[in-house]
Amino acid sequence: MSSLPAEPLLPMFAHEQFRMRRLQVYNWGTFSGVHEIPIAERGFLFVGPSGSGKSTLLDAFSALLVPPRWIDFNAAARETERSGRDRGFVSYIRGAWADQKDVESGEIATQYLRPGTTWSAPRLVVRKCA
Repeated sequence: MSSLPAEPLLPMFAHEQFRMRRLQVYNWGTFSGVHEIPIAERGFLFVGPSGSGKSTLLDAFSALLVPPRWIDFNAAARETERSGRDRGFVSYIRGAWADQKDVESGEIATQYLRPGTTWSAPRLVVRKCA
């Protein structure tokens, strides 16, 4: 049986804190181009009508802070069961905005803002607290 060390495992970081300052997204979901969202030190609140991008921004945080195998995009919008049409990295990178039924074939196809090769990125800026 081993005992825990008396000193923290990472002593140089043991008493440091970092605070989020702003979220930046580039071609993320339906946000085309660069968008910057400042984050107040005391907290922030996303408000807006349905479809305005609140969940998209929260999922940008998830993409940056949650290990890939545990990411569950747009979990807040689902009731109890998972559906097969959940959001994923591809839907955010390509800017999925609607599912449309083809009149001739009856197949449902996702409509994208960026259907071809594209570049997309969420970025979280943090600062070290004194």
